[in-house]
Amino acid sequence: MKPTPFAGLQVGMFLALAPLAAADLIVVDPGGSGDFTTLAAAVEAASDGDVLRVKAGSYAAFDVVNKSLVISSEGPNFVFVAGATRVAQLAESKTVVLNGIHFRGTLPAPAALGPGLSLIANQGAVRIQDCIIEGGNLPVATFCGGELPAWPGLRAQNSSNVSLVDSTIRGGRGHSYPSFPSQLDCFWLTAGNGGAGLRMLNSSVVLHGCEIIGGLSGQGSYSGVGGAGVEASGAGTLTIIDSTVKGGVGQGNNDLLTLGVDGTGGTAMACLVPWSESGSSFAAGSGGGGQLPPISGFTPTVWPARARTLETSALVTPGYLIYAGVHGAPGDIALLLIGGGPNLVPLPLQSSVLALQLADVLVLGPVDAIGTAIVGTTLGPLPPGTAASRTLQGALIDPSGSFSLTNPRALILTAGD
Repeated sequence: MKPTPFAGLQVGMFLALAPLAAADLIVVDPGGSGDFTTLAAAVEAASDGDVLRVKAGSYAAFDVVNKSLVISSEGPNFVFVAGATRVAQLAESKTVVLNGIHFRGTLPAPAALGPGLSLIANQGAVRIQDCIIEGGNLPVATFCGGELPAWPGLRAQNSSNVSLVDSTIRGGRGHSYPSFPSQLDCFWLTAGNGGAGLRMLNSSVVLHGCEIIGGLSGQGSYSGVGGAGVEASGAGTLTIIDSTVKGGVGQGNNDLLTLGVDGTGGTAMACLVPWSESGSSFAAGSGGGGQLPPISGFTPTVWPARARTLETSALVTPGYLIYAGVHGAPGDIALLLIGGGPNLVPLPLQSSVLALQLADVLVLGPVDAIGTAIVGTTLGPLPPGTAASRTLQGALIDPSGSFSLTNPRALILTAGD
């Protein structure tokens, strides 16, 4: 639904946003009208706190190493990044925000493949929203044996503070063998398994409103197993809220003599770390060779479903609408929590996700009969070449006085071209 501005709240929202210290804005445009034509060059040149506004187009992968950056597309699914992108070695004080980007681990052959996005050795925060992250698809084999493990969509390794909101993650496809009989007769070998949607090692991750899907199995006379939706091991924790997790599909066999065996559907959760969930669904992938159990490993802690969400603008330029809508139950009192920057701290409060390092609280008032409290206003002028970001989170107080939080969202404000 369209947001309805409330004049009394517009002033409060502007006052809450006004104290932001402006960051430098870097515009990335493959057509040459920005400051840089490649993301790799823009990230290399950026300083701590800069905001990169990325125009529509296709880009090569890039690495962010120990820098606080906000990297945002100008609209959903307009920016495609091919190859294995990494965010690595963030110190505890650093935060990276990725908004509205489609990461694909597959490159044109014969270039290397990888995860769509890797988070490696980060003590600082990584915030991902409105993104699509896909692992690289392994090709049909050109010789028998020497199989490679399939790539996950998102790999989080030794990263202690990761959250994803309203994003989709898919594992890569496992390697396949040519149909039998053919010039390459590998009929005795089983094709590869699909990659996990999310693969975690010694990491803590929160998922809110996400879809996580394991990769397709490879095909062969004996097809493989679909990838797990989530694989998690080592230290760390996992929280899944209002999300869907599915195992990958086990593809049918390609034996032309009808002697083959179809693949097996992958598990949704192969989780060997403590985890909790609220309002989420878990399903094994389909497969002619059967299905693995939907959940294996540790049993989750289950919190009651709350149906509390925050919907906001993402990237806003002058003259366009800033809005925030807190969705809850009619009669709830809605608050908008406004953080001093993109960083968040964990808060283990029932089905809540994260709590802000607060700068301001804006009272939106009672949730209306259709379950929404909304505030909106138009962004005024910003100094040329500047940008800023805030993290927003909704809070709701029900008639009994119980307090609950929504998902967080990053709001990114930039000057126009």
